[in-house]
Amino acid sequence: MGQIHGKNVYLRLSGSVIDSDGNNATMDISVDTAEVTSYGDGYKEYLEGAAEWSMTVEFFYDGTDKHAPDVAFDMIGSGKKALSFCPEDNAKAASVRYYGSVDVTRKSAVAPVGGAVTMSLTLQGVGTLNKGTVVLIDDCEAQWDETGGDGIGTGVTNDVDATDFKRGSNSIKIEATDLHDAGNYLAMATVASRDLTTCHYVTFWAKCSETTSAADLKLHLSKTANLAGITESLDFPVLTAGVWREVNIALVDPSDCGDIDSIGIEDDVDLGEFTLRIDDIRGT
Repeated sequence: MGQIHGKNVYLRLSGSVIDSDGNNATMDISVDTAEVTSYGDGYKEYLEGAAEWSMTVEFFYDGTDKHAPDVAFDMIGSGKKALSFCPEDNAKAASVRYYGSVDVTRKSAVAPVGGAVTMSLTLQGVGTLNKGTVVLIDDCEAQWDETGGDGIGTGVTNDVDATDFKRGSNSIKIEATDLHDAGNYLAMATVASRDLTTCHYVTFWAKCSETTSAADLKLHLSKTANLAGITESLDFPVLTAGVWREVNIALVDPSDCGDIDSIGIEDDVDLGEFTLRIDDIRGT
């Protein structure tokens, strides 16, 4: 059995990325027991009761408002939150994924006289802890050509890029000129019946030649070809020009994502002439 290093943990809480700030994540699963030892028994006997689970996540202190413990602190007392935890390989396709709902119950800070200031979050599992795998939606190793060509409409083309990618050997490179009209699809791809019903998020890498605002771009998931049955339209976050970003977008209704056959990207605003690269789209 191969060993794995903890540096590539993937941890998402209610859409917030908290692994980038953390340095230790502990998942604890236990079962209540009731002792039923009788006279004459050589060893104690127990009955199993209900199972429970929780997580503790530790961080080095950071005073910024966007630091993960501070983001999660606002979730205390606000009800159940979706949690996805992949111990290995930054949630690559087919890697082990634990998922369920948690209550954020505690935030702690420790300031030792002889060490670094640290913080921790306690996440109490609510209901079942599930175990599955990361779902590959599209690895972006082949051109998106669902419409039968390299682009959709006027002023846009796409192809694979073997020189600038994040995983595998290629990314999808979409190029739009000034002739492309905002509000139209940039590219579409056929995928083979992806079941995302157990996923909380869609995760992928994106890089744009222009800085974008939130929701300038959308990733669509469809249950029929050519985006004819869209079930989810997921807004991209802000992208900084020329910088790869791992995008993590919460699904609105995973129960309606059981047979995804088509994916596509749309630009909702006029970005002018730009190049967009996409890589490694997964359900997490």
